[in-house]
Amino acid sequence: MTRRPTQPIGLIAPRSSPDLLYAFVGAILAGCVPAMMPLPATKQDPVRFWDSHTRLFQHIGGGF
Repeated sequence: MTRRPTQPIGLIAPRSSPDLLYAFVGAILAGCVPAMMPLPATKQDPVRFWDSHTRLFQHIGGGF
């Protein structure tokens, strides 16, 4: 699937459950490109985890 420049990206980060599938399909139906995002793990440094995600959100133009 090729992303069009104006097509929004839908970031999805729920724990594994049926909701993950519903969020994925919902993003597609909303016209977004679904992107699965990992949740922080206990072995990860939270500062590095959120710093890298903040840079990613800025790069793709996310607003929240």
